[in-house]
Amino acid sequence: MNRLLEGLTDAQREAVLHVEGPLLILAGPGSGKTRVVTHRIARLVEHGIPGHQILALTFTNKAADEMRSRVERLAPGQTVWVGTFHRFCARLLRHLAPQVGLESNYTIYDTADSQRALRRVVERLHVPTDCCTVDGISSAISWAKNNLITSEEYTPRRGDPTGEIIAKVYAAGGMVHIWAWGDHQRHLTPRDLDGGINGLVDRRLQRYIAARLGPIPGWTIGYGFDLWEWVDGDELTQWHHYMHDHFGWRHLLGARASQNTLAQLSEALDYSGYEQHRPDYAKYVETIDTRPDKPSFSEDRFRIRNQGRPKDYTAEETRRGLWHSTMAGGVANIWGNLLPPDGKKGATPDALAYPNKDQIKTYFIFFNDKGRFVRGLQRANELSADDNTRVLRSGHERYIFYRQDAASIHMDLSAIAAPAPAVAVDTKKPYDEIPIGPLAPEAHLWQAPYTSDWAIAVGP
Repeated sequence: MNRLLEGLTDAQREAVLHVEGPLLILAGPGSGKTRVVTHRIARLVEHGIPGHQILALTFTNKAADEMRSRVERLAPGQTVWVGTFHRFCARLLRHLAPQVGLESNYTIYDTADSQRALRRVVERLHVPTDCCTVDGISSAISWAKNNLITSEEYTPRRGDPTGEIIAKVYAAGGMVHIWAWGDHQRHLTPRDLDGGINGLVDRRLQRYIAARLGPIPGWTIGYGFDLWEWVDGDELTQWHHYMHDHFGWRHLLGARASQNTLAQLSEALDYSGYEQHRPDYAKYVETIDTRPDKPSFSEDRFRIRNQGRPKDYTAEETRRGLWHSTMAGGVANIWGNLLPPDGKKGATPDALAYPNKDQIKTYFIFFNDKGRFVRGLQRANELSADDNTRVLRSGHERYIFYRQDAASIHMDLSAIAAPAPAVAVDTKKPYDEIPIGPLAPEAHLWQAPYTSDWAIAVGP
């Protein structure tokens, strides 16, 4: 009997003797898989097939080493390629790298390297990781690659028009906030559903939202408004936990509190939500400091309506309000202009362009496009001798100074390591930078060319 067939079962012998065409073998642990594969390789060599035309792949380096050792004993002198899937693919890709647009000396990242690189990209693009984690993005990339979908072809899975709206707003640099429910007075709550709050029908709706919107970045969700009338903290906590159990991706869920208080209906939610009427800078600071470990959201609608309501805004108050909420350290808001162009009393149901849209865009460019609102910013008003100058800093490298009705701004930059670039921007005009640096590590008194609401950015 051929030595390669000695000690084999009938099924193993049949596999070893197979030469022409594909062969699928189903075998469990300890059934002699490695023995069959190595003996079949030797049998193929005996049959006249050159060793360099035979490829044997396995999953682990240990298994590959064992297989290679056995092949060398059974078919000495043959150049059979035996290795892991990863090692073979890496070798093949390096050999053919120019054909796929790579240099032959490319570097292969392990999981930790990939996570670090992806985290740098996320930070550079200011992707909100509270709702779209690095792990979630990595999983989406892996799924696309496994399905041979290129970056140009990839689009997030969307479930309905809401998803399309979210995707468009997010692509433009914005975020969408959703109220799941309304108030009890207008019967816009789940209390009347079969099973009530968190009951059978409500749970079905929650799973639907999680499945449809979960994979899409760029949104947050609040439970509703006037919540003190119809829901309690335990019910909100249950809703929060159930939604996160079904999302698969990180999103911020919250519930705004009663009017003009800093209390919360549930401390288990992801952000602290408040119904605040015309908060000023001091109120924003108090809001952040009350729960500094969570994002803060002033979750009422700050609208221009000209209806005589004391909580509504003017265009100028809107512009300043944006700077106040940001210079306090970052409080989310909902802004909108509902005033018709003719200024008549009343409001249109549709959001309109702001009459001072260039000023709003200046705010957006200053913080978003220029990448100045970064993780780790801290209030540092003590770095200005002016009572009404608001200051943010990131370490000792980046500083932002903001002062209203200012003809000058005092800045203490004594902690910076070296002279730093700096620009001034008139927040009441279309975005335009006035170079005022480099500024040395010392105190400075910048004299503005005229009085206005000025912002100064110091650092890279």
